[in-house]
Amino acid sequence: PTKTHRGIFIKEVRGYVVANKDVEEKAGGLADCHAQTADHWITGARRPIATPMSTYTKFKKNRKSWGIDAIGTMVVEVELSNGILGHGVSIGGEPG
Repeated sequence: PTKTHRGIFIKEVRGYVVANKDVEEKAGGLADCHAQTADHWITGARRPIATPMSTYTKFKKNRKSWGIDAIGTMVVEVELSNGILGHGVSIGGEPG
């Protein structure tokens, strides 16, 4: 480990992902605001939402038809040598 300010250093970095899209949708989308149930406004289910893909009939009906919710929520946890934990949430998909 590389020492930093006052001898404190990053001890460990851990990453987690949500089990699957069903869990993410039931939780309200978490970090992925597009991981919503089929009737949510952001998917375009209630009324069409203009997107770059709207010009294609196949993808016009809703945003999920072209994979807007394909990347899932991830959580990163950083543990410092003094025991402090930091957390960050974003979208990033499956680990690998």
